[in-house]
Amino acid sequence: MPEKINFTKSSLLALEPVPGKRRRVYDEKQKGLAVYVSPTGAKAFYCIRKVDGKTEEIRIGDTATVTIETARTQAAGIINDIARGTNPADQKRIRKAEMTFSDLFSEWVKECKAKGKKSLGNDERNFRLHLQGIAKKKITEIERTHIRTLHRKITTTGAGIYQANRVLALTRAMFNFGIRTLDIPNLTNPAAGLKMNREESRDRRLHPDEMPRFFEALAAEENPDMRDYVMLSLLTGARRSNVLAMTWAEVNLDRRTWTIPGSKAKAKDNITVPLTDAAIDVLQARAEATGAQGWVFPGSGATGHLVEPKKGWQRLLQRADIEDLRLHDLRRSLASFQIDAGVSLAVIGKVGARPRSRRLAERHRRHSGGCWTQENCRGCAFEEIAQPSQKCYLRDTRHGGFTMTLISELKEQWMKNPTFKAEYDALEDEFSLARELIEARTGPALDCRKRN
Repeated sequence: MPEKINFTKSSLLALEPVPGKRRRVYDEKQKGLAVYVSPTGAKAFYCIRKVDGKTEEIRIGDTATVTIETARTQAAGIINDIARGTNPADQKRIRKAEMTFSDLFSEWVKECKAKGKKSLGNDERNFRLHLQGIAKKKITEIERTHIRTLHRKITTTGAGIYQANRVLALTRAMFNFGIRTLDIPNLTNPAAGLKMNREESRDRRLHPDEMPRFFEALAAEENPDMRDYVMLSLLTGARRSNVLAMTWAEVNLDRRTWTIPGSKAKAKDNITVPLTDAAIDVLQARAEATGAQGWVFPGSGATGHLVEPKKGWQRLLQRADIEDLRLHDLRRSLASFQIDAGVSLAVIGKVGARPRSRRLAERHRRHSGGCWTQENCRGCAFEEIAQPSQKCYLRDTRHGGFTMTLISELKEQWMKNPTFKAEYDALEDEFSLARELIEARTGPALDCRKRN
């Protein structure tokens, strides 16, 4: 027997996917109206009727964008058309066969908005900048040579190998969407199997010799939003989108935590970020200056909060005389600081600024040049930062200066002491020490910020 329920918002939300196959559930009120639930949980309305002995499934739309009443009305209209001798499925197939690449992209945008795709803005930008040459072509007329030529052109004319690969991936995904979701007849994917450019993983970070200049330039930054945004990005290791969209409701200054909700997190899980003294100082100053309501970094644009400050970032790099450093590299910098200090990958993963593999962790170690010493930092502000009073540092006469070996030694002591072992297992003490390391390195910049 076909599965039937009364379609309501709550009943549709309660429908669970079945692994490995589509689940079909009919509406009790409107004959022929059904919802398909994909194995991944996507839900869409269909009108299912027999026409000339053949079962036709006519897609009405995603349950997230089409209301139940609209779906019932459209299903009733489709059934009336069939009764008059018209096959809406044939008409839809004809329209789809005549669809242009631009039409396909419009359908793609609707689907992505319904599913809450966070990178849709990148798709829209890539379509606008790189896919206009095939936008007006019928999708059935686009061939592999068109896509191959387009990929080669983007690779060699300034946008580069990475952008060319992103455009190729978008094109491939759009055609798969047309085939698997829109059921466009006789459509093949001309981007399938085309080889992407070889990409080198980026491992840029803030290097020891750049840090004094970076923090001096940051302390001299006149825009407090830019200065605080960069500082919090470095101290928390969070994604730039999360820092930009931080709200005061997510911050608990008493508990010294920032909770990133799952709706904003890449893995869809809540992330609790412990806040260091330095981060608390930044947030308290902002709370006193602007009030602790709404966005931590409010803006005048459509989002309501600050958007990526590209001009401010370039101004900061020019002042510091630093090249090829991106905002996202600050996440990698925090992970590198922690690895330098002997912090375990499990702890770094808990922060969110995690290296993606042990191979990447080794790369961080290699670029750090081993332990930090006065020799590494001679003639720079690190001689001021690495004071004996800073408990992240330990004088090691073998190197003739200060090295950050104290954390690893403390960890060995914890493992021998049952009381500290329990704390270590909870990952909190080691994490706290890793944070103090960052504070030790950024202390002068924060002091300058307070004086200003």
